[in-house]
This record gives sequence, C-alpha cells and structure tokens, in this order.
Amino acid sequence: MEWNEGNWKCQVSGSNKSYVINESQKIVSYLHIHLLPKTMGTLGVMQTNGGNHTELHWAIGNVLFAASNYHQAMNAIKMVISMRMYPSGKSTGVQY
Repeated sequence: MEWNEGNWKCQVSGSNKSYVINESQKIVSYLHIHLLPKTMGTLGVMQTNGGNHTELHWAIGNVLFAASNYHQAMNAIKMVISMRMYPSGKSTGVQY
C-alpha cells in the first residue's frame, strides 16, 4: 500500500493483506495528528517473519537524516517526529 503525507512517500508492504491494511491505517491515523518534518522524505515498512522493518529517510538542506526500527514501525515514526535541529545547527550543551 502506498500513499503521500505532505511531501513524504509512505509505503507498507508484506505478504499478509490484512497486516498491510491495519498497519497502514494505524500509521495514517497517527500522522494526521503528529506531523513528519516539513520536507521531502520516505517512510517504508516491510513485514517480515521477525516483525516489521521500518526505515525513514529525509533531508533538510544538505543534511541527510535516517531512522529505523526492526520491530515497531510506530517507534521509528515517533523518533523522527521528535527530532529537531537547533536553529544555529550547533548544540547548546556545555562548552569545554
């Protein structure tokens, strides 16, 4: 199953049709409330015997980002949504 969320291409694949539909519906419902970064990206979930393998890839400017999870699609999606760049591109942590 394939769809777009903003500029993101999303795909869920697997041999079990009901799994693909259920996982897709769960992701769509979550992404209608929690937005992915406002850039182009890809979200792929593939059903395997060991669980679902999820990968997300996107770029902001000339920086390429990636996140993955080999058992829980929602954990990878939540990780991506929580990521933010500092405005200056630098950490505001302790200076040494």
